[in-house]
Amino acid sequence: MRANVYIRSAVIALVGCSISAGCDTTPVRKSEIASHAKALPPGTSLPQGCDSTGQCKAQISLPVGMSTGGFAVIGTTGVRLSPRAQVLDASSQPAPIAGLGATGVYLGASSSSGSVVSLANVSMDGQSTVFGTVQAAGTLTRQLGAIVTGKVSEHVVFQTSPAQVATLSLPASYQPAVNLEPGQSKTITAGSYGGLTVKTSAQLSMGPGTYVVSNFDLEPSGKLVLDNRNAAIELHVLSSLLCKGTFAPMAQTANLRIVYWGTNDVSLECNVAGAALIATNANVNVADRITAGSIIAATAQLGADAKVVAKSFHRFTSGPGNAILGQLDAAARTLACQRVDQYFGSASREIACRFQGLAAAKYSYPATDADARSSCLTAYQACMSPTHCNSVQAFTASCNVTVDTRDLCLEKSIPLRDAAEGNLFACNDLTIYRVYTFRGQQPLVTPVECLPLDACILK
Repeated sequence: MRANVYIRSAVIALVGCSISAGCDTTPVRKSEIASHAKALPPGTSLPQGCDSTGQCKAQISLPVGMSTGGFAVIGTTGVRLSPRAQVLDASSQPAPIAGLGATGVYLGASSSSGSVVSLANVSMDGQSTVFGTVQAAGTLTRQLGAIVTGKVSEHVVFQTSPAQVATLSLPASYQPAVNLEPGQSKTITAGSYGGLTVKTSAQLSMGPGTYVVSNFDLEPSGKLVLDNRNAAIELHVLSSLLCKGTFAPMAQTANLRIVYWGTNDVSLECNVAGAALIATNANVNVADRITAGSIIAATAQLGADAKVVAKSFHRFTSGPGNAILGQLDAAARTLACQRVDQYFGSASREIACRFQGLAAAKYSYPATDADARSSCLTAYQACMSPTHCNSVQAFTASCNVTVDTRDLCLEKSIPLRDAAEGNLFACNDLTIYRVYTFRGQQPLVTPVECLPLDACILK
């Protein structure tokens, strides 16, 4: 059976209820925000997007009906690809880009991307390729040899709406800055710091969680080791961002994000493939031959032979993001289930189990109300069992969806399911009529991030 709305939700329930490994790495809770007064390290100005209480929001204006997750590169002023630059998704396929300002989109000679959206003009030099469509509020200019494989739409009238891309509550205090001289090494844990500087031949190791720093400076031959194996790492930089050394995540998982709140230009001279970068107030230049992750910036420019390999950031981490669901062994499935339970908690799990009970009743085609209750109760009790993670159902080997994709789906879909299905009947209250007519307290929406799971079949 394929993952339609019932089966997809059952698949979600099978791995529990969602994010991370019980680490103290969750974002600041709303109840904590109120107690935080504005605090800044010495010499640091209040970033754009932050109010006097220290609450910060980064947002952009997107065409209605589009989402930030639909683009690998977004420039609120424009996007420029230098010769031979490439924009790719996690599967190494051409990925979409969007220029949302007056400078539009420019593709240099022999550069390539997926579909293009521009709120101004689009210009393509010779041998550049758009693998997909072009939608432009202005016009498309193509030099000899430039190719667009899909439909070209010029003079498009776009309606835009605000889209929030990052938030931050400034911490009440900061630990002293970390300044590693050549040859030194240090391991730090999540928190706020006056700054992080890693000089040549020095090494800084960061554990999972959220970091807030005034400045971040990774110098040539310096090394930053990120332990993202079990949980996400998010680095908020308030004033200055320099990256010229080695960026070394311990897992190939899309749970790394850098949010830059400053206005100084960012020259990215370190390979950060897979790590998302948000810098809505700054121009970002990816240096020649450097590989970056997804980018949201004022102007986003890729240097010659530079590359973007975009992955959708998610905090929930059940295991190595590049692992294939159809190849997970029993231990990996059990661990994922346990991490889901730990992240979303017991209330969410109980809703998941009620939903799984309803699905079991529905697909048992009950002849009587008693049959419906029996099927529901059997599935519900198995789901609520303390050992339920020991028998998580496997996908068939043909399921080539990655753990990253599944984890992103869980992070997006489980809160929606909990909101929609919180009024679901207990098994003892089920009737055949209720099995087939139940409607949640709000529509159960399937996030687009979950659609790849439709290709997967449970054994």
